[in-house]
Amino acid sequence: MNAWLYQMVIRNEWSPEDYRVEVWEGQNVTWPSGKVTGAEANEVIRGDVIFLFFAETRNPSPGIYGVGIITDYFPRRREISFRVCPPSDHLKTDPLWDDDIKQAIARIRGKVLQGTMWRIPPAALKLIQLGVRRRMGSS
Repeated sequence: MNAWLYQMVIRNEWSPEDYRVEVWEGQNVTWPSGKVTGAEANEVIRGDVIFLFFAETRNPSPGIYGVGIITDYFPRRREISFRVCPPSDHLKTDPLWDDDIKQAIARIRGKVLQGTMWRIPPAALKLIQLGVRRRMGSS
């Protein structure tokens, strides 16, 4: 299983407020996949995990806003479909953002801060999963 970081950036037409209203647990979502960094695009497969991250740029509340399971990937169309799962509805109102998560995100993105999707290395995945478990009250 691979895990992916999907970066969202505040733009005129998209914000954390829009995300909170439009994306709900159990819902299927299809978004642009953009450039897939850290792996070949063909490594994105059905059943992989995706973490939804709002970057710090122009954002007073950055962090991990949700988690989902990839249901389809369309490399020619550069789109990804996923189903948002728990604890996403909680995370979108209380994003996961602490020093450990900041460091994990920095390692995942490396020097390439602009982009859409990055493969999450195993060590960074463990940190993110631990952060989610702690946020939800179970470690």
